[in-house]
Amino acid sequence: DQFRAFKTLSDQGLDPDEIGARFFVSPATVRQRLRLASVSPKLLDLYENDEIRLEQIMAFSISDDHARQEQVWERIASSHTQEPYYIRRLLTETTVRADDRRAVYIGAEAYEAAGGVILRDLFEQDSG
Repeated sequence: DQFRAFKTLSDQGLDPDEIGARFFVSPATVRQRLRLASVSPKLLDLYENDEIRLEQIMAFSISDDHARQEQVWERIASSHTQEPYYIRRLLTETTVRADDRRAVYIGAEAYEAAGGVILRDLFEQDSG
């Protein structure tokens, strides 16, 4: 898998620009692949064995919390609702969207300056 190869190079100290140059891809593509590599190893093993789809791995990548990712997978693994939008919804159910009026009022910079964490999805253009 490309994202595991990119992670190995990143672990060796290469930045996204250097990795991209080696593989003739953009730094943004490298960042996306590195994000995929950050998903729970348990879920990546399922992906490797064709038990989970790439779109689902992309959805899980919105969270860095492996335990939460695995908890969500256990919740949906035997159900018919395994779509990426549902995975994202479960992983972000305690968050506020970037276009929510409260978030707009406060502003992202002020929120982060106060110690808030903003989740960024590298695969969806949905305003957070």
